[in-house]
Amino acid sequence: MAWGLVKDHWGKTNRSSAATSEIIFKDIRPAGEFSKVFIQSKTSDNRTKLIGGDTWRVYVRGPTNIAATVFDHNNGTYEALFLITEPGVYQLMIYLDYSLCDGFKDPPRNWFIIGDYQARQQRNGVVGPLDEYLVKHANGELALNITVSRAQLKVPLSGK
Repeated sequence: MAWGLVKDHWGKTNRSSAATSEIIFKDIRPAGEFSKVFIQSKTSDNRTKLIGGDTWRVYVRGPTNIAATVFDHNNGTYEALFLITEPGVYQLMIYLDYSLCDGFKDPPRNWFIIGDYQARQQRNGVVGPLDEYLVKHANGELALNITVSRAQLKVPLSGK
């Protein structure tokens, strides 16, 4: 998407808010099985989003640390899938980085010509207000605590 281009109905009023978005489903499985949580994006005035385009980042911290894979279902919901291999107490650190595909915009054509070779030294305001990078915690919380149990052996090994 070109810099400065805004699709119809994708203005700042329709940007997702981490403070009002919520976890709508949790399926925490025993160690060694895939677990998942579903996030419902909402706007700052608590309207449920019905389109995708947000960038959610989910970290799982505990006896082992992993980053979840987040899927955009293009309907305002996002699925974070992760495989915890060790039982214990974990925290899910959930961040909203971008909304409405703001993180996928190409810079202006002369971006690297105006600044130095790393695109620094840009004139202040050359690309307008840089308020797209949100980096906000979900639901106003720093983390969601979960407990992962030890995997249960369902088939006896005796006689094999």
